[in-house]
Amino acid sequence: MSFNSQGSAHYLNFQRKMFGYYGPIGIRSDIENFTLQDCKDYLDLYYKKPTRVINVSKFNDFETDAEFREKVSYEPFEIRMNTNLHIITSDNETEVPEGMIPLEIITDYKNKVSILNTSPVITKDFAYASFLCEMLGSGLNSPLYKEVREKLGLVYSIDCFIDKFNSGSCIIGIMTDTSFKNIETVQNQIKYVLDNKEKFLTQDRFDIVKDSYLTKLEESEILNFTNVGKYMDEPEWRIESIINTITLEDVYNVCDKYLNWDVLYKSVDKTEFK
Repeated sequence: MSFNSQGSAHYLNFQRKMFGYYGPIGIRSDIENFTLQDCKDYLDLYYKKPTRVINVSKFNDFETDAEFREKVSYEPFEIRMNTNLHIITSDNETEVPEGMIPLEIITDYKNKVSILNTSPVITKDFAYASFLCEMLGSGLNSPLYKEVREKLGLVYSIDCFIDKFNSGSCIIGIMTDTSFKNIETVQNQIKYVLDNKEKFLTQDRFDIVKDSYLTKLEESEILNFTNVGKYMDEPEWRIESIINTITLEDVYNVCDKYLNWDVLYKSVDKTEFK
């Protein structure tokens, strides 16, 4: 497997160490118990049985008798929380700031550092968490971009994202990179934004994000192929299920629940591992 950035390698390594999670493959036990018969069963289920193609554009009648393959919804797997991560001593003699988790990787990138802050595992409120991510980190006028990127000038970009593990679990992540000497300053600024949600997650910002979602949903009614998620995602994941009822107070509650600075997992790596 190859990675196109230091941050993506950092995140993958973090997932494996913190949750025992291996991306598309799943948890470690899935790999250990995987058999050839599993491959054959998957081939039979998804590729050998005939399927039908339907036209879902606005300008064609929907084929109401189309036969959809039965949707399989898996129970959320139990994610192992590794709360006793062994601290690896790096060959870089610079001391890692308190509260950070250094990862076992090889120093190639000198002074460049990837910073990752994630929520604990989320098992509900998925659509609300997605809305919160949009408010915090989407676009050049988002609070994280303006406060961390523009005001400090110590990072090139900063991402706030939701990562879906399966149909019943996900995490929120905030990721950026900077130089080693600026880790504490960048982290303090991220904390400042999260600790002052009323200042940065304003009603105006809420209205902008909500209007953006409404516009996208309206467009997707015309171009159905742009929102195929509505045919596949569970209702609790769909923004359209909450977009007409969500309030700013709902966003604050989700922020307090999942992005409280004291409950976040904080990780720093100095290099991309090989």
